[in-house]
Amino acid sequence: MMGIMYLRAPEFMPYHSEAIQLEWSELHPDYQGLFLGFLRGLGAEALISRVTIVFMAVIMIRGRVQPYLLLLPAVSIG
Repeated sequence: MMGIMYLRAPEFMPYHSEAIQLEWSELHPDYQGLFLGFLRGLGAEALISRVTIVFMAVIMIRGRVQPYLLLLPAVSIG
């Protein structure tokens, strides 16, 4: 859900605003684009890694455990 939320966000979250002590409208448009790029990159990474984890877990439940014994923990931690 967080990945989808970050991918669809039109601006940064209130806690980001509090961290940098600026409102979205106060940011220069170039910095707005930079922040949105970072947020969407984070959202895409979160979404892809979660889908990968679920896929590997389903494959492991079906009985093919060997290929994912190291990959699943590595993706989960990463």
